[in-house]
Amino acid sequence: MAKVDNFSESYVSTEGIPEVSSKQVYALKESTNLIDVRTEEEWNGELGVVEGAKLVCMGPDLEKYIHSLDKEDEYVIVCRSGKRSASVVYYMKESGFSKVYNLQGGMIAWNEEGLETSSPA
Repeated sequence: MAKVDNFSESYVSTEGIPEVSSKQVYALKESTNLIDVRTEEEWNGELGVVEGAKLVCMGPDLEKYIHSLDKEDEYVIVCRSGKRSASVVYYMKESGFSKVYNLQGGMIAWNEEGLETSSPA
């Protein structure tokens, strides 16, 4: 079965980090692997959660988790503002992932767009 490739033709690159907009992710969130790297406090906070996202906080657990993933799959990395997730995207690209994208502006931008959020699972 072919791997999903939702964003490779339409991403924006900011300082060499591939980024996708909140609206792009919202439209395709059902078929996208979303990894949220915020803290548990942020995850449970006022900005909410993108439905279907998996929380894996930055640190040793995230590094271990990344190395368990299929490098051929597509991933969107989420944080509060897009800065921490950009560093995770960079790390994943350096580790051989080809379809990994930063959620441009993070959950702040997601909320500014008025997109639906859910409560943590």
